[in-house]
Amino acid sequence: EGDVYEQLTELKKRGSVDDYITDFEYLTSQIPRLPDKQFLGYFLHGLKGEIRGKVKSLATMGDLSRTKILQVTSAVEKETR
Repeated sequence: EGDVYEQLTELKKRGSVDDYITDFEYLTSQIPRLPDKQFLGYFLHGLKGEIRGKVKSLATMGDLSRTKILQVTSAVEKETR
């Protein structure tokens, strides 16, 4: 419940990363012109520790597009299983 920003803040990865990404993309699609830093901040906030750390490192090392960040996160989850 609440507005889209509240929902993004409360969104957590509970199942697979792919499910989290689907929910995240749905919410962010409702926010026109969401700045990249905010997009990344909301996205990382909902991830669990190990995955969050790896994705954050990769995202800050390279100037990754939003799509690439989502793809990398999916790959990191598969790698950490």
